[in-house]
Amino acid sequence: MREYTLNMIDGTEIPTFDLGGWRESDFPKTEKGIGSVLRHYRQVDSTNRVARVWASGSGVVSGEGKGIAPHGAVVLADHQTSGRGRQGRTWESSPGQNLLFTVILRATEPLLSDHVARGMLPLATSLAVASTLASYAGEDQVSLKWPNDVLLGGKKCSGILVEASVDEVFLIGIGLNVNESEFSDEVGAMATSLLLHSGRRVERRDVFKTLIDRLNHWIPKAFERGADEVRAAYVQKMAGVGSPITIHTHADSAPGILRGLNPDGGLLVEHNAAQKVYYSGEVSLTHASPD
Repeated sequence: MREYTLNMIDGTEIPTFDLGGWRESDFPKTEKGIGSVLRHYRQVDSTNRVARVWASGSGVVSGEGKGIAPHGAVVLADHQTSGRGRQGRTWESSPGQNLLFTVILRATEPLLSDHVARGMLPLATSLAVASTLASYAGEDQVSLKWPNDVLLGGKKCSGILVEASVDEVFLIGIGLNVNESEFSDEVGAMATSLLLHSGRRVERRDVFKTLIDRLNHWIPKAFERGADEVRAAYVQKMAGVGSPITIHTHADSAPGILRGLNPDGGLLVEHNAAQKVYYSGEVSLTHASPD
C-alpha cells in the first residue's frame, strides 16, 4: 500500500494520504453532467481537499499525471481520515459503509457577487439527498434543517459542505449515512443511517446512482435566475417553519421565530416583530425542544 503526497495550493500543503491508487470504479457513471467522470479512492483525508487539487490543476498525485477536473467530476472515497463538516466539525464514518464524495462544479458566469449560487447550492443539494432518502424511507420520514442537514426520522442522516474554490469552481461535499451501524456517544443521540432507521442494509451503489440522478435534476436549478423552484421546494420540507428557534453567532445567541428563506437562500428569522436575514457561514441554529 503506497502513500502519495499532493502539491501545495495557495501556499497550503495538502497532507499526505494513503490512496492505494484511485481506480476505475464499479459505482455507476452517467453519460453526461454530474457523475460522468469519477475517481474512486479507498481512503483519503478529505474528498473536498482532493477535489480542490484536481479542480485547480496545480496539484499532481504521484503516479497519476496531471489533469484538471471537468464540470461534474466526482471524487468518491470509501473512507475519510479527516472528514469535515460545517464550522470545523468532524464527520464520522466507518470504512466502506456510507457515501462520501465531492462534486466539482464550474460556473459558466460570475455568480459569487450576489451569493445566489453559494446560497442555493446547499439547498439544491439537500433536496437531492432528501429525495434519495425518501425513495427508501418515505417522504414523511425526511425533513431539512437549514442550511445543510438532511434528517431521517428527525435525526441527522446527511451533511453537506459547499466550498468555493478558484475561478468560479464550487466543491459540494456530501456525507450520507447508508449502512452505518453505530456512532460515538457524542453524536449517537442526534445521528442515524438508512440501516439504523429501517433495520435493513442497502447497496451503496444503488443509493449513489439515485443520488447522482437527483443531483443532476436539482443542481442546475440552483443556477437559474432567482432559483424559485429550489427555494419553494426547500421550504416545503424545511423543519420548524413558524416555530421558535435560537440563532447562534460568534458573539451571542438570540431567540426568534423561523419564517422561511430569503430569495437568495438566507434564513429569515423574526425577532420582536422585525425580520432579519442570516447566512450559513455566519450562524448555526437550534430548534426549540418539544414539550
